[in-house]
Amino acid sequence: MCSAPSKGHPLSRVAITGGTHGNELSGVHLLKHWLQDPSGLHRRTFAATPVLANPKATEHCIRYINQDLNRSFTTAFLTSKDTQDSPYEVRRAQEINQLLGPKGSAEAFDFIFDLHNTTSNMAACLILNSEENIFAMHMCHYIQVPLLIHRTILGLQGLARDPGLDCLSGYPRKDKDLTEQQETSILSLLPSTNKPS
Repeated sequence: MCSAPSKGHPLSRVAITGGTHGNELSGVHLLKHWLQDPSGLHRRTFAATPVLANPKATEHCIRYINQDLNRSFTTAFLTSKDTQDSPYEVRRAQEINQLLGPKGSAEAFDFIFDLHNTTSNMAACLILNSEENIFAMHMCHYIQVPLLIHRTILGLQGLARDPGLDCLSGYPRKDKDLTEQQETSILSLLPSTNKPS
């Protein structure tokens, strides 16, 4: 899956995932909101699809059930035979891969935006797949938040936004509003990638 549309290939499908770790409430709250009322995701030039990544862990407000979902998107896990003994997150990674991919295929979503939290005192940040990705750098400048360059979240190319909340600290209204405002800014930027250069 690609983090930025290639020249000549307009961005048409964007996925927004949250709840990859069930105890990270920012994405969970926004995804539940967007699943009930997707009007905030509607854009003229592309479709945005909300995905609650780890519903079982979210239900129990724990990081994961059997293993970290972020570490379950490897080729080995994605191509393994599904059995009743398979960890829940491996089965869920396979489901998400089919929904948003399959990874690396022509059917894969054009862009994935994965919402996360941290207990670190680091404010809002973006985690990107490459410091040399011009689109990602432009996006960071556009929404004007601190930037952290890191490996791709979920093993998919994309980015993650982290307002720094967890189950224990709750989810103050001002943080929800800030998170939603930044998500809206990013979604507003994405159509510019579909304009001819």
